[in-house]
Amino acid sequence: MIKKILRNEFFWLIIIILLTIFLRLYRLTEIPPGLTGDEAWTGLDAIEILKRGYIGPYIPVHAWGQMAGYLYYQAFVFKIFGVSFFSLRLGGAIIGILTIIAFYFLAKLFFDKKISLLITFLFSVSHWHLHFSHMAFFLIAVPFFSITSFYFLIKGFKTKKLIFFILGGISLGLGLNTYFSFASSALAIIIFIVYKLWTEKFNKKVLVGSLVFIIFSFIIFLPLGTYILKNPDIFWGRHPLTNPFVGENRKELEIKYGEISNFKIFTLNVKKTLLMFHYQGDNSAINNLPNQPMLDKVTGILMLIGLFFALKKAKQEKQFLALIWFLMALVPGFLTSGAPNARRTIDTLPPIFLFAGLGLETMKMSLKNLFSYKNFKRFIFILLSLILIVFPLWENLNIFFNKYPKEPQTKFWFAYDQVKMCEYLNSHYLNHYVYFFSNFWSWDYETRRFLCPNIQGENGLKNFNSLVLGEKSYKQKTIYILFPPYEPYLSTLKNLYNGSWEETRDKDGRLMFISYFVSPND
Repeated sequence: MIKKILRNEFFWLIIIILLTIFLRLYRLTEIPPGLTGDEAWTGLDAIEILKRGYIGPYIPVHAWGQMAGYLYYQAFVFKIFGVSFFSLRLGGAIIGILTIIAFYFLAKLFFDKKISLLITFLFSVSHWHLHFSHMAFFLIAVPFFSITSFYFLIKGFKTKKLIFFILGGISLGLGLNTYFSFASSALAIIIFIVYKLWTEKFNKKVLVGSLVFIIFSFIIFLPLGTYILKNPDIFWGRHPLTNPFVGENRKELEIKYGEISNFKIFTLNVKKTLLMFHYQGDNSAINNLPNQPMLDKVTGILMLIGLFFALKKAKQEKQFLALIWFLMALVPGFLTSGAPNARRTIDTLPPIFLFAGLGLETMKMSLKNLFSYKNFKRFIFILLSLILIVFPLWENLNIFFNKYPKEPQTKFWFAYDQVKMCEYLNSHYLNHYVYFFSNFWSWDYETRRFLCPNIQGENGLKNFNSLVLGEKSYKQKTIYILFPPYEPYLSTLKNLYNGSWEETRDKDGRLMFISYFVSPND
């Protein structure tokens, strides 16, 4: 009975799904520690959708401008679970969970059940995917929609059933409404369609299915496409901010390297992006444990093995698909400032694990030819399976749940102290007016606006050298929140008011802020 269960594919799939759910919900609001302004904007815009309904296909003013597709999904999550920090990040976690499940079914189109389960497990525990599954960033939807687009398209080619082409086209259209880098994934899908038409010698059913796929993609994309045609300056206006060849981004490179050509900038980006997987990853604490390679060692080795053999057999379907998908998903990283960039290259993840599957397939064939005794082969397979499970599991979880939260930059870039300030105010001081003193964050910062919107307050500084004593202090209960380096103002407040004060410190003893309480009779 136990042997039968252990050999059951569905049993192991359920185990992987449960692990995926646990990893993406465990300490969801604690890691990453805090809430970035970009995440908070997602929440604020989703709230606006709940209030107003349809707000268009594109949001031009927030986070440099973004497609609005993910916002409607996040608004739906808020509708079901209520508006909260947890439900904001839950949106990303749900997409992350669905991505792993979808990838398994895509893998099954190309590999046997053992390899499909193993590479799905490796994807599930990847610290890169886990990281963005714990955040409210639009980009987490990119791998999901690229996987489902490819899955339905390939199912359509295999079965010749139009329903799969329709679902694939809808998936591609929705993906184009999520995040800018999805455009390169869409190009990979179009190239794959051309490849299939060529290899199938323009079979009538394949041609019709491909046209249906493209038509439904176009229908879903049409509102955004119309917006782009009517407002090209607004839509393309964000791109100089991420373009490494112009403006401030180019000046930064010139300061570091001197006079530099566009070709040199491009080759530097290519080099940094290709090295991010095994050598030096994204150095932003928002996107990664700074400089940590994006892949664990086991996945990295399997990827290289699979990539090598994919290049040798590039004309075969699964090898061609993995190669073109990987190449196109790299392009946004080649063309962005601040390479390597884990956000804009996130869609390299599915083809990376397809390469890992090719690597495992090659190893399996080698072992089959190398060992003749059945029991010994089984022993070797079990041993390798344990290595493939234990080492990636430990390495990835140690990076994300242990090392990453301890990284000094992480709490700063995730506005951790502002999050703790909002928890503090929401718990005890909803009826107080706040004068906020910080040399970096503003009272109007998105994180504060999302997490404690009902607290009235304002920035306490007209400039960074003088203390403004608010008129509210004489009319209602008031709190002066002093973030470092404004602790010295405490003595000034003590001289002016007969109030009370307290310090709020992090678990490690670091001072986060000082609160000085003033009542009208003080």
